Amino acid sequence: MIENQPHMPKGGWIAAALSAVGAAAFLLWQPLMDYFITGTYDENIVIQLEGASMKIKEDPKLLVIRVKATNKGNVPVKLIPEGKGDMTIEVHKIEKAEPGEWVDPASTPILAKKLILDAAAGNLVVPPGSYWSREVSMPLPKGTYWIKSTLNRKTGEPITEATYFEHSKQPCHD
Repeated sequence: MIENQPHMPKGGWIAAALSAVGAAAFLLWQPLMDYFITGTYDENIVIQLEGASMKIKEDPKLLVIRVKATNKGNVPVKLIPEGKGDMTIEVHKIEKAEPGEWVDPASTPILAKKLILDAAAGNLVVPPGSYWSREVSMPLPKGTYWIKSTLNRKTGEPITEATYFEHSKQPCHD
């Protein structure tokens, strides 16, 4: 009597392995070439700043600042606290501006400076196409402020974003 037994030739395993290697080479060709040849797998971190006035009492109002580190690159980016990857926010008050003269906000004194990354949080990783944000606030009188955020990268080069904000002139959030 003849028994039915599954028959798998040895050549089938070799063909399956070669097919898998071929598929991997086909699917990974572009990323491998980008990484090794063109070098387009780079970090591309962008800082964004937003400000808002909130009413806690008539004066001073609460200045709320949201800083956002957006990773527009193709590789994860580490934000390292206490070291070369620190992120800070500075607030400068613009006291006066002469008509027809350029305002140099960097020459105004720093009203407040805050380190944004906490050492207790450890290293933060921002995946590609994602962002990390933090909000800070402080009560300040009405006026015009220049807000600057700086991220010092591991390489030592800073990434800076700054904006002007007219505190309490925008609609207050209750």
